[in-house]
Amino acid sequence: MHKTEVDHSWFHESYDGEDRDDNCRNELSIIPDTCEDQLNILLTNDDRDGRQFNNTFALQRSDVVALKTFLDQWLNRTRKEKDGR
Repeated sequence: MHKTEVDHSWFHESYDGEDRDDNCRNELSIIPDTCEDQLNILLTNDDRDGRQFNNTFALQRSDVVALKTFLDQWLNRTRKEKDGR
């Protein structure tokens, strides 16, 4: 199962059985920090025994700008490749 939730306060992506890896559940959440000018990222992975591993990361505003540029370039490139340009 694959599920994406997006609203003004968060981005959440989850899927069960990721077949390119270990077929275990994975989740990614991105939430703006209410006290700092940053985005908080939580990546959760389950192992085959059902244990859950949480990893956190914070992106400062300048990191987010760089990431946005990277994603925009990637989207534009893949769009052009699909259009045959």
